[in-house]
This record gives sequence, structure tokens and C-alpha cells, in this order.
Amino acid sequence: MDLATAGWGLAYVPSLTVRHLPVPDGRDPGGRRQLETHNALLTTWLRRPIGRAVRAASRALSTRDGRTGLRYALADLPWALRHRRPVPPTVEAALRVLETSAQ
Repeated sequence: MDLATAGWGLAYVPSLTVRHLPVPDGRDPGGRRQLETHNALLTTWLRRPIGRAVRAASRALSTRDGRTGLRYALADLPWALRHRRPVPPTVEAALRVLETSAQ
């Protein structure tokens, strides 16, 4: 979002292959979901319209891991509000197109 706001573009390169190697000891799936919720909420609170931020927090309440991630994110909310810089309308419109096509 910040790169798009700064004017950078996005390119799809079908010849490029990226592989993520698994962690040898495995992962804690619940902890990972909590961290993903925390990070997604902070990103939304920092860069998206307030209505989206409220809806994202509301959706997090639907699962135990989501509630835990929300609790962790709420601890960082004062920081997020101090650093809040919503994306410009053109970037927000592009994000909505991406979200719609992902559904």
C-alpha cells in the first residue's frame, strides 16, 4: 500500500517462481493466525478508511484466534492512530478491486 501510494506499480511475471521453505520445527498454526490477525488489523487501522477498520475488528471477533489477535492489536492501537496515514482514494479503489477479485 505504501509503495502504491508512492507511485510504484505492480507487475505479474509468470516466468518467476517463488518458493517459501517450511520451518524445520514446524509452526504453531493458532499462533500464526493470531499474528496474521494482529498484522492485518494494524495495517487496516494504519492505511484504510475507518469503516473498513471497524469491520475488520468486528470480523476478528468470530474466532478464538481472531479475538486473541484483536486483543494484541488493541494494545498497539494508540501507536497505530498516531501513525495513521490513509491511502489516497486511487489506491483505496485499487485495493477494493483486488479484494473483490479475490472473493
